[in-house]
Amino acid sequence: MDVIQPLIFIIMTFLLIFVFISKIPDNSSLKKPAYYLAGIVLTLTVLIIIAGLIPVLN
Repeated sequence: MDVIQPLIFIIMTFLLIFVFISKIPDNSSLKKPAYYLAGIVLTLTVLIIIAGLIPVLN
């Protein structure tokens, strides 16, 4: 149970980012920076959750 909740949070973060990016029009100049920002946010989220899980799993 200690591992399932962070995995669900990561999936929810990914889906939220995907929904926000899909709302940006295709011809907008914000599409590319949105993907970069989404990648940074998702990477930081995963790293923070993994750092929080290390003490739990040991």
